[in-house]
Amino acid sequence: MMLTCFRRSMRTWLVTLLFGISYVNPANSASEWVYTVSDGDTLWTLSATYLNKLSYWKQLQKINGIKNPNMIKPGTRLRIPLAWIRVEPAPAVITAVIGEVRLLQSGADQYFPVAANTLLHLGDRLETGDSTTVTIRFADGTTVTVHEKSQVSLDHLNVYGDTGMVDSRLRLQQGRIDTKAKRASGPGSRFEIHTPSAISAVRGTVYRTAADNSATSRVEVIGGQVSVSAGAKRELISAGFGTVVERGKAPLQPQKLLQSPVIDAVPDKLERISWPITWQANPLAKGYRVEVSAESTFDTLLWQRASSSNRIQFPDLPDGHYFLRLRAIDQLGLEGLNAQRTIHLDAHPEPPVPLQPADGEVIRGTVPELRWTAVTGAHRYRLQVASDLRFEQLLIDDDSLDRTTLQSQDTARVGTYFWRLATIAEDGEQGPFAPFRTVVVKPVPVKPEPELSVNSDSVLASWSKGGPGQTYQVQVASNEEFDPLLQDETVSEPRIWLEREYSNLRFMRIRAIEPDGYQGPWGTRQRIYPPPDKGWLFVVVPGIFGLLF
Repeated sequence: MMLTCFRRSMRTWLVTLLFGISYVNPANSASEWVYTVSDGDTLWTLSATYLNKLSYWKQLQKINGIKNPNMIKPGTRLRIPLAWIRVEPAPAVITAVIGEVRLLQSGADQYFPVAANTLLHLGDRLETGDSTTVTIRFADGTTVTVHEKSQVSLDHLNVYGDTGMVDSRLRLQQGRIDTKAKRASGPGSRFEIHTPSAISAVRGTVYRTAADNSATSRVEVIGGQVSVSAGAKRELISAGFGTVVERGKAPLQPQKLLQSPVIDAVPDKLERISWPITWQANPLAKGYRVEVSAESTFDTLLWQRASSSNRIQFPDLPDGHYFLRLRAIDQLGLEGLNAQRTIHLDAHPEPPVPLQPADGEVIRGTVPELRWTAVTGAHRYRLQVASDLRFEQLLIDDDSLDRTTLQSQDTARVGTYFWRLATIAEDGEQGPFAPFRTVVVKPVPVKPEPELSVNSDSVLASWSKGGPGQTYQVQVASNEEFDPLLQDETVSEPRIWLEREYSNLRFMRIRAIEPDGYQGPWGTRQRIYPPPDKGWLFVVVPGIFGLLF
């Protein structure tokens, strides 16, 4: 009998111990996100907004020692295990393309070309051709420029709900990538580039990664720090240093990058094609890389060359302002620090520079107004607007414009438009077209106008479903100014249950949010009245009974 009781006690103790381990372990051993409580936050609303399960509010209460889950002091810092936070797909977007880029979508069996605003998803693969660059922006604002003859796969594209933490991982099979990584916003944030021989991880930095056919990788850090892992060893590479990694081997100890080359004097204006650009030779360099871009950020390249000498000829490009970037390459193949110079090419009648809309800008609710710079000596301008990249389906082809703006109803319909400009001199000579820009015209989302179904404790608000991918922002407040907010959440379905406050009138409003983040107009403010006060029954009914009996 005593032995049986002992065994039962042991079983009870073991079950209690195991339950305690299973409950405490996620909060203590896993990485945690720390949330600072705002006015009006409750554990229930936080769980609904950020977590995988609403039921986690009870565990949050326990691990954070919260006495009242509905009344939390603003400024309180809550520990939330990353494993509990809702993880959602976070597609990347191509922001600019120059040259030929092929995309193989996950699960597909053939490649197709891409353009600006193309979305990239988990498992997609990109290949770039000769003289090509493509710029990709990730959910946290990190951007990468993929250079020519590169192969890149997207291995991980996730976001931790509305926390701001983003997990992005790429695989560079061969080629080169320039990275401008945003600073991490929490322990779940991650940005990694995998190559056949190494993994580079960052938390906010500027660096270059290259991989060649022999599975040798190179990492060069321009700003911040990069952790490079390979061969069971890790090296932390600081700004101004680089490393080389061969397959199966540990990273080479950080190597100091060669200094910026000194570029010889260049005229303020290059008035002929193939002007020679020269610089002082570096005896430690085995070669140089020269890049030309239309942007000071070098997000895309118009031209690039690797040169074994300290001299190149400026490429034959349309007249305009350009930026030249130059760096030396050492004996290990590591590329050094950049030298940069502004170039003004004026070999032909210079085309105007488009001002607005910005390239790829989305216009809603109005006709796009095209604006461009005035070119000195221009007699008039030629504007072409087309519905295709080849400018074969022209909507506008006007060579008589003597102003620098145009607003046409031809671009009022929903769709994507491509526009470009050229200058016509007084003698009738037309210069080259400037690089085209795109503008996207989309409709303004319809205002959601909900119908309310009321019961004693709650209200069901429902409205007509909008376009594909639309979500809906619902706000509840105690006043018509909606300040402060009692509830602010985004839902994917056109309905939401709201609790009725027993003592106060509440106001609700809803608006649609497009997949690109555009927020439509708020719908009509709705009033949520409190349930009828039945307290009088507890006074009147007993009184009646008293009179009767």
